[in-house]
Amino acid sequence: MEDLKVAQDVLSEVLSGRIPEWSVITLLATRMIGYCIMVAAAVTKVPQILAVIRNKSAEGLSVISFELELLGTALHMSYGYAHNLPISAYGEAIVMFIQSVVLNTAIYNYAKTPTIRPTVIYLAMGYGLAFVLR
Repeated sequence: MEDLKVAQDVLSEVLSGRIPEWSVITLLATRMIGYCIMVAAAVTKVPQILAVIRNKSAEGLSVISFELELLGTALHMSYGYAHNLPISAYGEAIVMFIQSVVLNTAIYNYAKTPTIRPTVIYLAMGYGLAFVLR
């Protein structure tokens, strides 16, 4: 909501013929770039998810690399939340985390990974996030 107010303030100043302060312009620009990155992040893994599901195969994909990516996005997301950063600063991590969970689940399924491995990883990730987000 704060971002919307900043945008309205800038727009009202521009419409009244005044140039907004540089700090307000840069704040608005950085927030808008953050939201654009969030939108772009929403489609980054979709082709890979569709390919794995369509081919019903995880051949050539490293399970550990996708698990590490999941951990990285979880850390990024929880850091932003824990430090009360604006959603535009870490929102892409939320989107990427959700896509990584979907992709990891498909990889576990098609790579015939023993069920204990994803169970342990998802439980550890869940408890870790719950601890940070409490």
